[in-house]
Amino acid sequence: MMVYIGRYIQGQYAPNEILKGVTKLFEGRLQGAESAQVCKSGTLWLPDKYGNVFTSEPDSKRTYKDLQKVAYVGPSRPLGHVFDANDNLVICDASKGLVMLEQATGKVVILASQVSDDSPLDPGSVINYANDADIAKDGTIYFTTSSDIPVVPNAFGFWDTYATFTATMLKGSVTGRLLSYSPKTKKTHVLAGDLFYANGVVVAHDQSFLLVVETMSVTIHKYWLKGPKKGQMEVCISSLPGFPDGISHSEDGNYWVAMAGPNQPFVKALPYRFLRFIFAWLPKLGLQPATKAYGMVIKVSEYGCSFAKARDYCGR
Repeated sequence: MMVYIGRYIQGQYAPNEILKGVTKLFEGRLQGAESAQVCKSGTLWLPDKYGNVFTSEPDSKRTYKDLQKVAYVGPSRPLGHVFDANDNLVICDASKGLVMLEQATGKVVILASQVSDDSPLDPGSVINYANDADIAKDGTIYFTTSSDIPVVPNAFGFWDTYATFTATMLKGSVTGRLLSYSPKTKKTHVLAGDLFYANGVVVAHDQSFLLVVETMSVTIHKYWLKGPKKGQMEVCISSLPGFPDGISHSEDGNYWVAMAGPNQPFVKALPYRFLRFIFAWLPKLGLQPATKAYGMVIKVSEYGCSFAKARDYCGR
């Protein structure tokens, strides 16, 4: 599927400049929006890294220009979010767990901050670093937690998920999880664990499975909700050309995956504790590798095929 030679990626993942043609929204006015959602009325909703929630109404040309702050859900970092059937915004909060912003009242309600005592896995455990969520047609909320390492505020006034990501990687903390929350029973259960930084999650078009992103293993898993494999997890696609982040539906029945950065040779060294120790000391020695802005999305199928990509190697 992919050949990595130094910094050059060949084959179907070869560099292109398709993403340079996108339209940038709210440049300089919005910082650290993890994802975006459009509600039934067409309003665009965007939480930022400071805990604020912004909206934008489409104009006559169906474009978004104005930006208005409508709520504050902090302190903490709102990440992945999705609308429920009543147009309430369900948000993964990095420190509080799974929360809901009631659209009618603006009230923030904590749905789940710890796992239920009757969960088959990790009963009674704290929900730390909730990352992304999606909602099935029956109302069940499926969400991920990335790590057992807490997200804490930094000197710049926001809760630093990148610092936790780095700490998770260098510690080798394979503690990501997939969970479910039932609005009917108010129960939260752990469905799967031992994921190396669980990230995006999406319910399949036919509701029969979930696709779950495992960032540090550059892999997307399939968790079965129905059928003879119900409750089982299997690899859907691996050896991705970068670190997968969010995942969402495509109108053609496939799925879009956003890449947080290009794959790097050091990923092969992550299983070795001594090498992770060396990587941790590089910044203190002034030897931290330079990082470049980067943008890439790929399209994948439920059968583990990837067949479309859009890229901007310069990240503009």
